[in-house]
Amino acid sequence: MLTTKDFLVSAKTKIMDHGWVQGHLGSRNEGYCLMGALDAVSDDLLDNGASDSDTWKAYMKAERAVCNELKFQGMIAAVGSWNDAGHRTQQEVLDLLDSAARSAASE
Repeated sequence: MLTTKDFLVSAKTKIMDHGWVQGHLGSRNEGYCLMGALDAVSDDLLDNGASDSDTWKAYMKAERAVCNELKFQGMIAAVGSWNDAGHRTQQEVLDLLDSAARSAASE
């Protein structure tokens, strides 16, 4: 099973490889929003034989790390709302995933 840091790095890779979208989860063909990238990593885990329970736990830890990082940065918003803000950029999403991964690695 992936560590929380590895899960977040994998989500970042999804966005870097496929692009970033706003307003919906996205897909491999069009890119992913932040939550869509987390979902895609979960799907990969399930496709590779991870149990539903283990995958759910890994997903929740990764999402919690993202939420904690948003709070640490003083932003009080749901992850989806933060991703979909009109001024948001792909680089900000990637930077958030990096910060969350660094924080998760120190746990």
